Amino acid sequence: GRGVAAIRGKSGKADTKFLEHQLSFLVEKVIKLAAGSTFPSVDKKTLENFKSFYPKLSEQEKIAEILSTWDRAIEVFNDLHREYFKRYRYYLSYLFGSNFNKEFKSLNECVEKIEGGGTPSKSKPEYWGGKIPWATVKDLTSSEPKDTIDYTTEAGLESSSSKLIPHGTPIMATRMAVGKVVRFPVDVAINQDLKAFFPKPKLLDLNFFFFALQSHQLKLESLGSGSTVKGVRLETVRKLQIPLPPIKTQKDVASFMNSLSSALVNLESLIEKSTLQKRGLMQQLLTGKSRVKV
Repeated sequence: GRGVAAIRGKSGKADTKFLEHQLSFLVEKVIKLAAGSTFPSVDKKTLENFKSFYPKLSEQEKIAEILSTWDRAIEVFNDLHREYFKRYRYYLSYLFGSNFNKEFKSLNECVEKIEGGGTPSKSKPEYWGGKIPWATVKDLTSSEPKDTIDYTTEAGLESSSSKLIPHGTPIMATRMAVGKVVRFPVDVAINQDLKAFFPKPKLLDLNFFFFALQSHQLKLESLGSGSTVKGVRLETVRKLQIPLPPIKTQKDVASFMNSLSSALVNLESLIEKSTLQKRGLMQQLLTGKSRVKV
């Protein structure tokens, strides 16, 4: 159909699988050659004249074999992640639902306070590039992000309504990535799209409360409103029902969920590292910087 091109290697000269890896590696360069403002496209002649590294066929086949082995390994890691994520979702639903719990209270009754955030002025360079991690929705790449893109200074923090949130505190996105709940391993400042929740210690174990909030993510996503930027009102969040089993049970459930969460985080890290390593290998093998003996 229109907008799709089939590319096959010439018999005896180009390995089709090598071409696939080469195009995957060079896709950003190909996109830059696109013409047209409404529907950018690359014509056949441009593709035919595109220059890239093509060693002899036997080396192409060996390179394709090496990179395909990496692809299969990454796919195995992704399959494992999907399986663990299904289990994670199942236990979130079961262990924090009415089949497992008898007593519930509204979130509003379970927290000591809810802290919002803010943004230091972007026009003041002295407010940025400091040592304080400043979290936004962009940083919520996993349930336990390790870092933030931006850092603010003490002056920036004091100048805005942003608050420094202690590590391990559940943080929820109420705009854009509606309902996503994370916790950072370090103290972080947050912007206005995020809210931090501080449970009453006598009622709730902090880790249990973190997972209890996560169990509401799909519900909050469905309640998100707004045609351009999705958001959920804080009064809606305050009405969420939080289970209240005995503290001992809360700790046991949190320990179990932590083990599943750690497995997911480890797999995500493994996928990220493997993808980066494969990309580095492509940079060497698909440009001729490193040659393969055949």
